[in-house]
Amino acid sequence: MIRRVPRLSASVLLCCFFFLLLFAQTGAGANPQEYQVGQKLSVPGLQLPEDTYILHVQNADVTGDGTEDTVILVGQPQKDNPSFYKMVNVVVRNGKTGAFSALSPMQVKDYLQGYEPTMFLGDFTGDKLKDVMVTVATGGSGATSNHLIASWKNNKPVVIFGENENMGLKIKGRYLDGFKAELHSEVLKKTFIVDLSGLKKLYIDANVYAPDGKYIYQDPSPGPINIFSDPYYSLVPVEADNDGVYDLQGKQNVWGPIHIITVTDVSSTWKYKDKKWTPIDANYTLTYNIMNNN
Repeated sequence: MIRRVPRLSASVLLCCFFFLLLFAQTGAGANPQEYQVGQKLSVPGLQLPEDTYILHVQNADVTGDGTEDTVILVGQPQKDNPSFYKMVNVVVRNGKTGAFSALSPMQVKDYLQGYEPTMFLGDFTGDKLKDVMVTVATGGSGATSNHLIASWKNNKPVVIFGENENMGLKIKGRYLDGFKAELHSEVLKKTFIVDLSGLKKLYIDANVYAPDGKYIYQDPSPGPINIFSDPYYSLVPVEADNDGVYDLQGKQNVWGPIHIITVTDVSSTWKYKDKKWTPIDANYTLTYNIMNNN
């Protein structure tokens, strides 16, 4: 007996077509919407630590194959302090192949940990692809943050901004008699003198200077260096040229001889050029109490 196969209607064929199109765009049949903030994440091909949770999800082409990828920020909440995250990492699911990739554990283990992890996608290199920037507050006394930027071009995660770059202008210095400080930036290869006379009451009360301007602080580790800079407490992307490429604008605290005494704040702007970050602007500011600056 010959059975007649029913002909599919146009509407059924149209639905099948859209399903196949969706399948091809998302890769291997996975839907980016399945990745929800607050869920645990375990993916094939990656050995993520246990209790890895999704913190943020964004979609953009970061690999350069013309297909939107899923970019997932993950971390491990500390058991005795759930607001503190260890092993903060970035997982990228390729939108065309469905394959997963992430930063190596060595790149994040002792660096990307802390509070309030955030993620920003933007082009820092000028290759027309979105790079991934991660910021994690350390929770330390200097209110600093650790920052990392990685490129995912051709499915290869490469860190272009890490712990060394996060030290910024790398300033060290020493106090001079007469309410002055001599500061030197290793990055700028410049030395400059800062007038601290507007803060003299602060330094006198802290027994750093005598009223006549002589430096009197008894440093437990005497030496020529008693002023230091922290890593960035603020680092934000800025698009100054309206060309779609982001620079970085950072702020750092310069302190000494103890951490609670701020000498000055320094700000700097950086551009990624020739595979390195180059400062294009830098300045410092002092905060005077105009009501009591004797």
